[in-house]
Order: sequence, then structure tokens, then C-alpha cells
Amino acid sequence: LNSGVAASQAYHLAGSQTDLDNIMIGLQDNGVKRRNANTTIWDSVVGGDGYDCIYNWNSATTGYITSNAAIYKFSNNGSTTSDITPADSFFFRVTSSIADPNIIIAGAGDIFKSVDGGANWINKAASGSWDVERCPSNQSRYYAAGGASAFSTTGSMYFSADGGETWSLISNNPGYPSANIRLTDIDVRPTNSGNVWITFGGFSDN
Repeated sequence: LNSGVAASQAYHLAGSQTDLDNIMIGLQDNGVKRRNANTTIWDSVVGGDGYDCIYNWNSATTGYITSNAAIYKFSNNGSTTSDITPADSFFFRVTSSIADPNIIIAGAGDIFKSVDGGANWINKAASGSWDVERCPSNQSRYYAAGGASAFSTTGSMYFSADGGETWSLISNNPGYPSANIRLTDIDVRPTNSGNVWITFGGFSDN
């Protein structure tokens, strides 16, 4: 049935807001690939287990990607990359500020913040190993979730109102699933940073 079919397992996909043809995708065992035009051709950016990817706000050519235990800054839509990894961890999540692309929030067993494009990092504790998300309408707000690693089946969700400097636990608020199952994604309403959708994977009796 699948003879001759070439298929990849996609982890994360990101597109530029200013050029809809420019896309990055993280693929299991096939690295991060890019599309530079309205085409079916995808070029390799980095190898390994390609994972997360994000374009800088209102940029068609710059952003951040992750693969295996590394974070890369990219320019020229992936033609140029540089390793800016803050710590030893696998499958980083990553996002950047809507106001300043040099401000980066990286999620692992801890959350790391850089204000200089990844040259230096500060450990902000909490966890973002499952997801870190910026808010399109508020440059100061971020959401994150995770456990001890990307492979953790239990963890917590966090919120920052000061640009990622401090993080508050919010998964103990009413309405959050009591089973503490794995969170798979966070999405924030573009026009209201207080409206947030979260998805979960796994099994529980609740």
C-alpha cells in the first residue's frame, strides 16, 4: 500500500507573516527544511531530528530553529545558521519577541531567556519543554508548559507578564485538567493575549 511513498513525520511548522511562500518545518530524522518560493522544493537547513521553528515577527528571512540538542539562529531564510544553544537539553522549544527579535525565550526542563540574540542566556527556571508561545498583541506576555524534559508525561503550565523575566504557575487554576496529562500545544488569540487555547495528549480516567 505504501510502496514508493516518501513521507516524513512533521513536528512543527512555521511560516513568515510577510512572505507566505517562506516556510520552515521540523522533521523527525530529516532535520529542518525550508521552502523559499511557491514551489514543491524543500531545501535542507540543518540535519538531525528537526523540531521547532519560528520566524521573527514581521520578518520573511530570519528566526530560530531547533534540532536534537541545539538551537540555531537563521538568516537569509535558512541559508545562514549559527548555533546559540544555552544548555544541554533535547528538543528545545523556542520563540522570539514581537518587539525585538534579539529577545528569545527557549523552553527545556528550564526556561532560558536571551536579550542579545543568543550570545548570552539566563536561566529563568519554570519549564517550557512542551511549548513556549509569544502573544501577538502584547510583547510582555508569554505562555509556557513542560516537565523535566521534552519526554515528560506530566508537567505544569506557566505565564509571564514581564517579558519572560518571571513565571507564574497557572496549571493549578480552576478548569485545568486535574489529571495533569501532557500538554501538546498552546495558542494565543492574536487580538487578546488573555484568550488562550491548549491541547492535551495521553490518557486518563477523567
